[in-house]
Amino acid sequence: MSHSKILVDTNAYLRLAKTIRPLLFVPFGENKYCLYILPELNDVQVMPTLELLKVMQDCGHVDMKTIDGLCEYWRYSADLPANFAVDYKRLFSKE
Repeated sequence: MSHSKILVDTNAYLRLAKTIRPLLFVPFGENKYCLYILPELNDVQVMPTLELLKVMQDCGHVDMKTIDGLCEYWRYSADLPANFAVDYKRLFSKE
């Protein structure tokens, strides 16, 4: 079965690796996403950190408590992903 390849930048990987096992090279989710650090540059989707967390939440790999805890840690360490506020509201708002 084919995978939907996602190239994870080093910052995104390190942010996730501190808190959750980010599933490198392991297919997960309905679309069989598979994360790579070293680029296989053909047909690779680049995904922002919060979008990746949303996919992981949707497939049950992380829950909202874990996501919020991770976000609080990023705030504390002044390491919020780019576009954090807009992306968080779009992806995790209950409205």
